[in-house]
Amino acid sequence: MAPEDNFASQSATAVPAPEAAPQNFFNRLIGVWFSPGETFQDVGRAPRLVAPIIAAVLFGLIIGFVMMQRLDMQAMMTRMFEKAVAEGQMTQEQADQRIKFAASFGKVQLLLISALGSLLMSLIVAGIFKLVSMMMGSENRFSSLFAVTIYTYLAVSIVSSLVFVILLYLKDTSELTFENLGNVVSSNLGALLALALGEKALPKFVMALAQRVDLFSIWIITLLSIGYSAVSRRMKVSTAAIWLGGLYAVYALIVATLAAMRG
Repeated sequence: MAPEDNFASQSATAVPAPEAAPQNFFNRLIGVWFSPGETFQDVGRAPRLVAPIIAAVLFGLIIGFVMMQRLDMQAMMTRMFEKAVAEGQMTQEQADQRIKFAASFGKVQLLLISALGSLLMSLIVAGIFKLVSMMMGSENRFSSLFAVTIYTYLAVSIVSSLVFVILLYLKDTSELTFENLGNVVSSNLGALLALALGEKALPKFVMALAQRVDLFSIWIITLLSIGYSAVSRRMKVSTAAIWLGGLYAVYALIVATLAAMRG
């Protein structure tokens, strides 16, 4: 072999293979549903946060607007204030004065929560897990953790919100309250207990805790475990799942305690 041929072959073997181009937004979103491991590895290499953030906000606005049209906010506020009057927290005159304003403010609040809820929750969850991974000695970037989280919440919320909206149009919404709104989609243990035993059969702490045992929440924890492991060094899926499950359990206990304190 000629010296120049040998040099050419060595140079060819020394050149690393080019990395695959990052997937686009829609391929990543579909990948979260059907191939989360590979998709989150791609997200870790190139987070690209702008598209999922915009999509989460726009989708939330659409869902919030649909809920505003379907839910009778004034009737829900009326039932809430009637309960406050019955418990002696205010007079009927005070309740009548506040209902209209509360209904208008409730619509704005609903729209804001729908638009920004997934984004804010993703920031909080990614931030907490960044602290957890630092304590464990695992290496990752916050941008990658946040990208995994926003894609996860977006993918799951698309499914859960569409099911919720469809049921809103199929069910009678005249008896809906802020307390049983989460039971429209019977995906949690609390909804099943309410159907079997009645909404007031069990203490509020137990019912609120049971509502946190939710299929969509389990799906989120599963996807986050896969994603956080994919974008982190020295982080197993099982380890991420244990931490996320433990943090969610603490959150569920806090929510249930606050519900019990409110009576």
